[in-house]
Amino acid sequence: MEWGRAKSILIFTFLLLNLLLGYQLWINNINLLNPFFGGSEIVQETRELLEEKGIALDEEIPVETLSLKQITIDSEHIYELDEMKLTQPIEMDQFNIKEISQEIKNFDQYQMDEILSDEKQKIFNQLYENLPLFDVQLTLYGTEDQLTHYNQRSAIVIPDMIQEEQEVLAAPLIINLLAENYLKQGEVIEDIQLGYQGFESNPQVLFPKWRIAMDGGDIYYVHAFTGKVEVVQFQ
Repeated sequence: MEWGRAKSILIFTFLLLNLLLGYQLWINNINLLNPFFGGSEIVQETRELLEEKGIALDEEIPVETLSLKQITIDSEHIYELDEMKLTQPIEMDQFNIKEISQEIKNFDQYQMDEILSDEKQKIFNQLYENLPLFDVQLTLYGTEDQLTHYNQRSAIVIPDMIQEEQEVLAAPLIINLLAENYLKQGEVIEDIQLGYQGFESNPQVLFPKWRIAMDGGDIYYVHAFTGKVEVVQFQ
């Protein structure tokens, strides 16, 4: 009788332990996929992973998270101006955004892209709710010493009124993914930015994506909902 009772207690204890372990495993998996997981902890883990892989970081890892949804641009609402001449050439070493803003329409709706700009051209991305549209650009160009012309692409975004917002994957998770599968020892992460990018279609659908730029010129675009590396531009 005592043995039967002890056996029942042992079985019950074993089952309870399995339940607790299973619950803890489930919680860990949920946390790993949660964009909010870890906060400073996962940032530290990411830094340690990069150090272990021999990958340097020249940019702070963003810790804030957002809830976003895909957006749409109809071809009828895309406007392009090509080879427009500036009223007065601008010396490259005296580039002044205020001076440009007085000449180019809706210039205040663009943000300079420090990664794509160089000594020969200045590139700006149109903003939508303070996030860049990586494929909608304003490009100033000219000679080696002067900016003389510009190409401007602008678009009117059509918000999706049906689709619900989703939490984007946190930047540390994206960096971990690239470090484990794409980046090589000795590389340097130069810029980490969240924005929108899509594919050519009509209407054009743009998804939230993380853009990870390397100092060697390579750029990775990672889907901010799924974590899929969708576009890689090698320089």
